[in-house]
This record gives sequence, structure tokens and C-alpha cells, in this order.
Amino acid sequence: MNIIIADDHELIASSLESVISSHHEFTIYKAFNKDMLETLLLNHKIKLLIQDVRFGKHNAIDFLPELMRQYPQCKIIVLTSITDHYSINSILKLKPAGFLLKTDSLDTINFAINEVIQNRNYISEFVLEVKKQELNYKTNAPSLSKREKEVLQQILMEKNTPQIADALFVSVKTVEMHRANLFLKLGVKNITGLIKKAILFNLVDEI
Repeated sequence: MNIIIADDHELIASSLESVISSHHEFTIYKAFNKDMLETLLLNHKIKLLIQDVRFGKHNAIDFLPELMRQYPQCKIIVLTSITDHYSINSILKLKPAGFLLKTDSLDTINFAINEVIQNRNYISEFVLEVKKQELNYKTNAPSLSKREKEVLQQILMEKNTPQIADALFVSVKTVEMHRANLFLKLGVKNITGLIKKAILFNLVDEI
């Protein structure tokens, strides 16, 4: 069985290769950049790809959908150190066969590989806990008015108060009022906190 470990850090890739080869009789290839990965996929019948998200100058979330389309026979396990809610959701939307964190134990990584090659999915316990917390947030999410959602959308587009007022055809004072209401409803004190809570409450997907 041919597999690829795609990680731009050679030390991490080699460590994974050592761990995996001690438990499985795979032919293991390593890719340290996207060009190497594409060449290996083109020239070998790869059954499993273990893919880091921050892959050199590339974000694997951007190119994995195309790889999945081109190589449907290749199962993908995403292995990453990224743990923010937005990135986790972006990865899960890709529906990889496996989703692991680099903080997961070696036993967990090997167990996940076994599950995936037996056509079962595996998601890290930490990721499942994050989704559970997110569900709790969503259940308790505050109700926003139509105008508050519009103001929030403009804030997420990195517009300042005068720009939001122009975009929504309202006064600066009206925007400031709605922004104050958003701060109050979400229990935050600044824009950074507002964006974080909007993501946690899944409000981003609603606007």
C-alpha cells in the first residue's frame, strides 16, 4: 500500500514515517511541498495521504478539494497543529477520512490510520470536544436583529464606522448604536472579541 506524508518540516515527516513504518508495511513517500505532492500522486497509486494544513506557502484547505476530485481512491487524513474554531470547521467541511492534531498521541495516530484504511472515519477527540462546545455556544447564541446582522457583516468585512454607515445608508450614530448592542449581546469589549464570539456562536454562517 502506497501512502504519502505531506509536511513541509522534514523532521516531522521523517518522525511520522518511522512511527508508521514500525506498525504498518506501507511504501511511504514524503512530500515537502505542493509540487512534490502532485508529482507523487501522478506517478504512484496512492491509497492514503497524511496532509499537513500549513504546507509551506500553501494552505491545504485550498487545494485538497481538487485533489479529492482528481484522486477519489486516495483517502486523506488531515494532520495539523491548528485548533481555532474557524479552521476546524473549514477542515471538517472537506470531509476528510481522518482529522488528527499533532498533539495526539502516536497510538492515536496509528489507530486512526487503521480505522481509515478499513474504510472508517476518525476524528481527534479534541476536535470532537471543540464541536461539542460550539454546539453549546450555538444553542445559547443571542438573537440578532436584521440590522445588527448587517452591521456585523460589514465589521467582518473590515469596514470602519463611516464606511458601514455609507454602505447601509444610515448615520454614523446609528451604526455606533448597533455596534454597542452587538458588544452587549455578545459580551465583548472590542472588535477582536466580537469577531471571536461571532465565530464561536456560528453567527458568521448566518449572515
